[in-house]
Order: sequence, then C-alpha cells, then structure tokens
Amino acid sequence: MPIFGKKEDKRGRGVIPVDRVKDLSSKGFSEPEIIDILRREGYSPEEIDKAFTQTIKTAVEGKEEVKQETTTTSITPSSPTTSLPTLKELESIFEAKPKTMETLEVPETSLPSSTRALSEEYIEYIIDQKLIEVYQRFEDIYYRIEEIEKSMKEMNNNISNLARKKLIEGEELGKKFESFSENIQTITGRVSSLEKAFKETLPSLVEAIRSLNESLRRSR
Repeated sequence: MPIFGKKEDKRGRGVIPVDRVKDLSSKGFSEPEIIDILRREGYSPEEIDKAFTQTIKTAVEGKEEVKQETTTTSITPSSPTTSLPTLKELESIFEAKPKTMETLEVPETSLPSSTRALSEEYIEYIIDQKLIEVYQRFEDIYYRIEEIEKSMKEMNNNISNLARKKLIEGEELGKKFESFSENIQTITGRVSSLEKAFKETLPSLVEAIRSLNESLRRSR
C-alpha cells in the first residue's frame, strides 16, 4: 500500500461512470487498473465507489433474472398445443426438482468471489488515500515544530551573544575603574608628599617672615 502520493481533487466530474467501469471490465482491466484510469480521467473517489457499487448491483440483479427465466422455462409446457398439467403433475414436477426451486432464493448479501475481491481492493484504496492525508498533516506539524525549534535556537544564541557582550563591557568598565582608582591613589600620594613638605617648611617660613618684620621695624 503506498504511503505518500498526490492529493486528489474531491470535486470529481459530477457524473457516476457506471458505463465506463463496465466497458473497462469487459476489456479485461482489473479493479486497481480501472480505479487508476478513472482517477486520471478526473473522477472523485466517491464517484468511483458509486460506479462500482451500481455495477455490482446490476450484475447481481442480472444473474437473478437469468435464474428466474431458466426456472420458468423448465416448468413451461414445450408446445402451446399441449394441455395444462394437472395438480398432481405439478406436484410431481416440484418434488422431482427441489433444487431448481431453491436456486430462486438468492441471499441479498451473497456476492461473487471476484466481485468481493474487487470491493476489498477499492476499500484498501480509499483507506490508502485517508492515510496519505494523515501523513501530510503529520508532515505539516513536524515542519512547524522544526520552525519553532529553529526560532528558539536563534533566540538562545542572541541572548548568549548579548550576555557575552555585556560581560565584556563589564570587564572593560572594571578595568577602567581600576585604572581610575590607581590614578586617584597616585594623586593622593603626591598630595600627601606636598602636605608633608609644606608642614616641614612652614615653621621656617614663618620664622623668616618674623625676622624680616623685626628688621624693618628697626630700620625705621
């Protein structure tokens, strides 16, 4: 049974091809071959199914009519000039040929083995078409799942790249902060040195200013 195939047009041609089925059957085509031919001619599965159903029904009814005609002929007088049989003669005829009368009762469900085989093949064909539709739906679902997984993977990559970028930026900012801290420490050290030197030189400077003031007073 094939698994994948082209999806059929369910609209069909609007005609039940009974005569076409009979014509192809008379030419010796098997049911799968007839189905394939009718599909190519544009008939839908429903039209093909109805055509086979009507063909089978016509064949069974035709056989019943033939059997009834045969039975009627067997009990009909051979010559129109012969007198009608008596009641005893009719009873003897029916008792002598019970099997002939039994053949008139044809069960409605009894079908020829070849016809039953053809019906089973067509049912298998219909099931096959349904499986094709199911597999196509599964393919669509798998395709959508793959697209979602692809999108999630891209999103994850973008988040990872952004986090890595922020980490790098954070590291660079940390390095700049460390450099700034080092510069502050250097400046602080220099200020401390200047402060120390100023404290050491301030008393001498004050004393020199005092001496200069006293000298100026004396000179006046």
